[in-house]
Amino acid sequence: MKANTNRSGRLTFDRVVDDYDTGRPDLPAPLVADIVRSIALPAGSRVLEVGAATGQLTRALRAARMRVVALEPGQHLRHRLAERFGADDGIDILPDFFEEYAGAEGSFGAVWSANAFHWVDPAVSYRKAAELMEPAGHLVLIWAYPILTRDLQLRLNETALANNPNSAWDPDTYEDYINGVTAAGREELAGCGCFEAARHWWMTEPLSFDVDTYIAFLTSYGHNAALDETGRQQLASDVRAALAGLGADRLEGTNHIYTCVARARTA
Repeated sequence: MKANTNRSGRLTFDRVVDDYDTGRPDLPAPLVADIVRSIALPAGSRVLEVGAATGQLTRALRAARMRVVALEPGQHLRHRLAERFGADDGIDILPDFFEEYAGAEGSFGAVWSANAFHWVDPAVSYRKAAELMEPAGHLVLIWAYPILTRDLQLRLNETALANNPNSAWDPDTYEDYINGVTAAGREELAGCGCFEAARHWWMTEPLSFDVDTYIAFLTSYGHNAALDETGRQQLASDVRAALAGLGADRLEGTNHIYTCVARARTA
């Protein structure tokens, strides 16, 4: 995904830590394990995670027996991450933005990021990632794009989300949209000149939300996290009313998960 040109909202998610922790699904452990195998990272390899949030990727990295240095500049997100992993001596949690990270921990077998790398300044992100890696290390970027089943998404778009167009995703154009934004990200990555040609692929997994979890998912996104408390409560109320009118207490959908892996160029 191409870098966000407005990075002023990169700490917005720290305002909604409970919703983020509840609503954002963890990354699939088998996907992470497959990537670890494909880039030949031995058990115990040290990896850097950029923008760890509350651990949606971290858990899978630890399950794959990676030693993780996790960067999370959001105070409340970082506290929740420490609550989840504080007793795990295989993870170090640091408060740095990636742009400001000094790299005192040494080089890494890979730099990973899930749903976060677009918040890093592209004038810094790719070059610095390459510099922090061991020779021929890898950059692993993952984004998840969930959407509800077509009929339910359209009904919510017409009702609860009518005044929230950034959440009213069009199921008929959604795949074109996510293919476009990820292609733009690959172009940006290729343009930095620090990496060999990237490999990328998609996988899907079914999602099933109860009403509270779906509302937490919605409010965990930046444009909704940026609302004041009244605005977020109004969104929650609108969604609850719409779902009650539809008789829906369970919401099904699909998580489209995009992975891009690039090997650092060697001299």
